Formats: sequence, C-alpha cells, structure tokens
Amino acid sequence: MVWSYEGFHPQYRAGQIVYKHTKNTEYRDAVNRALDLVETLIKKTFSNAEEIRNYFVSNGEPLFSRGMAERLYSKFYAKRGGGEGVVSDLVTNTSEGLLSLLFGSNPQESSVHNVLFFLKEFETNGIPYLPFIPTALISSSIEIVVEFLLNAATDIEVLEPWVGLIPIPESGAIGGLIGEIIKAILAFLAAAIAMSRQDFETSFEALLLSIPFAGLMIQRAYKSEEKITGKLKTKLTETLNSLPSLQQLVTAPPPKLFGGRRKTLRKKFKHRLRNKHKWKTVRRQ
Repeated sequence: MVWSYEGFHPQYRAGQIVYKHTKNTEYRDAVNRALDLVETLIKKTFSNAEEIRNYFVSNGEPLFSRGMAERLYSKFYAKRGGGEGVVSDLVTNTSEGLLSLLFGSNPQESSVHNVLFFLKEFETNGIPYLPFIPTALISSSIEIVVEFLLNAATDIEVLEPWVGLIPIPESGAIGGLIGEIIKAILAFLAAAIAMSRQDFETSFEALLLSIPFAGLMIQRAYKSEEKITGKLKTKLTETLNSLPSLQQLVTAPPPKLFGGRRKTLRKKFKHRLRNKHKWKTVRRQ
C-alpha cells in the first residue's frame, strides 16, 4: 500500500473552510492532500530515503526526487551520529546572543520580536485563527516548505541549458543569469522562513546557497565541514565521558603495590616453618 497523489485523501476542516470561501474543489482537494501528506510523514517511519520515494507516488512514479527524499529523511527520521559542526555552533550561539542583547531575557514582550519571528510563535502556540491545526502539523509543514525551497534552489541549474536552446545571441549566458536569479530568490525565501522560526543554522545555509555562481560550492563545503567536525566533536565527547571524574580519582582507594607478592612470600614462609616443626617432632619420636 502506497500514498498516491491522485488517490483518496481524508477531508480536513481546513479544506472545508477553504471551499466555503472559494467554492473551488481544486483548492479544497489541494489543502486536504497537503495536510494528509504531512500527517503521513509525521505518523509513519522510514528506514531510508528510498523508502520515502517508493511510498509517496504520483501516477506510479515517485513523488519526491532523490535529493528531496534524502532531505526529508535526514530531517524527520535519521538518527544523527555526530553533532553540529563548529561553524554551525558559532552561527547559532552568535544569533542567540544577539537576540538576548537586542530583546532582553523576555523577548516575547517585544512587538518587533513577535513580528520578526511569528512562525516560531505559530509552531509553539498554534495559529490563533486556525486553532484546529495542531502545532506538530504546523512545524512539519514549515519544515517541508523550507526543505523544498532549498532543494529547488540547489537543482535550479538544470534550467540553464534549456534557456541556452533559445535561438538568440548569448542565450547560454542569459540562461546562467536567469538560473542564478531564480536560485537566489528561492534561497532568500528559504532563509527568511527559517529565520522567522529561529532556525539560524538552516537560514545561514540558505544564505550561503544564494551567493551568485559560487553558492552551491560554498554550501557543499559547509555541509562537509559540519559532518567532519560533528563526528570529531562526538568522538571527543565520548572520550571525555569515559574518563573517570576528579571525584572518583580522589575517593578511589590507593592501589596495593606489591600486595600480591608480599602475600605469596608470607604464605611460603609459614609453610616452611610448619614443615620444619613437623620434621623435628618426628625425629624426636
């Protein structure tokens, strides 16, 4: 059994509200289909990205590309073996420090903060005018949108050769320029959404991707750094945790130096004395 884009999908209250105001069945079905997709991703578990591609289909073909499926799997289901990289930690700590400096210890009291990070508020407390949508569904939906934009921005280079087929002078250069503009727009949009939900690491990654011409290379270098330094951090943490603490070293009993050797010599000496005493007793008799 698979999830089919063209198949039957449950009717949600959000879809009914959309139909009530628009009288458009296509809009209603699109909302129901999207909510069903997100809810299925939340409830089911997949062991790898290929299982996601095989389960979600459209006209018998996988609904997600391999890149999109891998991003979904890494975000929702993968058990990460390593921690975040050094650069990622620096970005997150710096951003949180700036937030604390600008808005104080109670940022929710600032109207500017609430406007800038309204998606974070929706993920935490829900949407006031749509109380029937759970916060887990909101968070997952935003996550999917961000990952879709990043994946589309990464793969946008495939449009450039098609523009080069247009029979006009310098069509190849125009195709490259159009591809970079579309990539920058998608990446900036992903960065804005991630920033609004206070996902500073993803926002930084999207901004790197938006750099003209070299963005994809820089983003891949950043992801490689994150994997390498993340694994090193995990190994270092495991090593430090395996070492005995200072309290254990202080309270531990001192080792017995030559304890076993002295005990063996003492036993041999007693054995000789006992045998010598027995020999003298027999001789006297």
